[in-house]
Amino acid sequence: MPQYSIPTRYRSGFKILLELDREALSLLTSKLRTFPLGGGPKQLIEFLHELPIPNTDEVARTIYSFGNILIDKNRDISKISRELVDYLLQVDPEGLSPSKSESYFENLVIILESAGNIKTSYKALALSSDVPNVFRQSTILSDLRLIFPDDLEDLDRHAIMLHQLRVIYTSSDIDKSFHLSLDRKDLETLRNQIDRALTKENIVVTEYSKHLDIIKLGE
Repeated sequence: MPQYSIPTRYRSGFKILLELDREALSLLTSKLRTFPLGGGPKQLIEFLHELPIPNTDEVARTIYSFGNILIDKNRDISKISRELVDYLLQVDPEGLSPSKSESYFENLVIILESAGNIKTSYKALALSSDVPNVFRQSTILSDLRLIFPDDLEDLDRHAIMLHQLRVIYTSSDIDKSFHLSLDRKDLETLRNQIDRALTKENIVVTEYSKHLDIIKLGE
């Protein structure tokens, strides 16, 4: 049984990569070598968008999926490439030619060897996702709630200002959300905590950037 396989959702992009001619392959690999560290699949799609390659969205997602292979400490790019090409020719050969298997193999080796920045970015994102629930986005809705007296016609009314925080996060690749009710004191507490976290980040980055290349995720 092969150690590596190709999920169905990536096979179309995989076939495009295998069929690239030398000119398109050279343009792609040159681009991959300059991919900004810390970028994710969305950034890679935008980064490759102008290349003269069909369905760059699918191609970008396929290439980013290689990160899972590249971070394997026991990887052998030549062996992996051979196994993946053979696997695809066996389970989903439509649009491919077995007689070109050597050309497919060479293309894949070249692409994997050019994907060092993808590997580093994938590893950085994996480290940031060690906690099962990963923040995606949030919104705060503000609302004024009236408190009516027993006599509804009485203009001596009161009100309370409420804020509703909606947090969207990913858990096991599934988007989920929850809501929290906040008052002004809660908002000020959150702001102070966020400002403090940003200050700590600036201090750490300033101190260690002399010795380390600090990756900024999603850029």
